[in-house]
Amino acid sequence: MVQTKFLTKQGESAIAVANLLVEFEKGARLPNISDLCTKLGVGAGTVQMALKMLEDSGEITLQSHGHQGTIITDINRVGLWKLAGNDWISCTMPLPYTKRFEGLATALYKQFERAAVPFNISFVRGGAIRIKRLVDAKNNFVICSRMAAELAKKEFPKLEILFDFGENSYIGKSGLVFSDENETRIRDGMKIAVDKHSYDHPNIIHTVCKDNDVELVEIKYSEIFAKLESGEVNATIWNWDELIEKYNRKVHTIEQTPQMREIIHESEKAVLVVMGKNAKYRMLLRDIIDCESVKRIQKEVIDGKTMPSY
Repeated sequence: MVQTKFLTKQGESAIAVANLLVEFEKGARLPNISDLCTKLGVGAGTVQMALKMLEDSGEITLQSHGHQGTIITDINRVGLWKLAGNDWISCTMPLPYTKRFEGLATALYKQFERAAVPFNISFVRGGAIRIKRLVDAKNNFVICSRMAAELAKKEFPKLEILFDFGENSYIGKSGLVFSDENETRIRDGMKIAVDKHSYDHPNIIHTVCKDNDVELVEIKYSEIFAKLESGEVNATIWNWDELIEKYNRKVHTIEQTPQMREIIHESEKAVLVVMGKNAKYRMLLRDIIDCESVKRIQKEVIDGKTMPSY
C-alpha cells in the first residue's frame, strides 16, 4: 500500500519519478532536473521535493558530483516498483505435470513472495505458444528449455535469456518410446510423432531420425501418448520424468552422438526469457530472483523435502 505521505501533489510526482527510476542501475547518473521537469510536466521545486521524498523513504540514495551530475549510489528497485503502483508480474511456463516443473513453479512463487511483489503463473504446454505470449506482451517472462529459447531467438531476435537454471532443471532426461514395446530403435517406414507447438521437440526428432526414411506426424504433445497406444504413430521422444511419474512404459536411451549430446543437453536446462527491449522488467527480475535459491527449492520439491506450492 502506498504510504499516506505519497497521496499528495508532491507524492504523485514522487511516484512518477519512482516509475522512471525503476530502469536505472546503481551508479547511474540521475537525469538533470530540467529533463525530469519536462518528462513530468511539473516545476523544478516539485521534482526536487519528489526526489527528497524518495530518499527519505529509503528507495534511493543520491550523491552530488558537481559538474558531473548526481549519481544514484543505491536503489531499491522493488520498493520503487511497488511505490509506483505497477501491475502484477506474470509468467507462463509448462504445465506442472512433473515434480521438476512443480519445483520450478514453487521456487518462482517463493521468490516473489519474499519480495512481496504480486505474481501469477499461466501454465501453457508448448514452447512456441509460450514464446508467442511473451512477444505479444501477454506475459512479462516465460520459462522454456534453453534449446527452445535459442531457436526462438532466430525468429524473434529481441528475446533475451535472463536466467539459466542449469543442468536438468527443465527435464531430467529424454528417451525414445515406441508403440510396440519390443522395438528398441528407429527404423525406416516408421511414423514418428512430433509436437507441433514445440521448438525443441522437432529439432531433437529431426536429429535422431536423420539417417532413417520415416514419416513425421505433427501432433499436439498432449495427444502423443494416446496415438502411441493406438498404434497411429510408432515412436517419439518423450520426457523421461513424465514416463516414470505417469506412465508404465519402457523407455530407451537415445544414442549419444556428439551432436545429440549437445542438443539433449540444451533441452534439459530451464531458462527464463524476457523481451530484451523492456529494461524495466529485466532489471526488476534480476533484483527479485536468486538463481541459486530457485535451484535449491526445485531440488527440495523433487526430493520430497518441500511441498509444492504454486
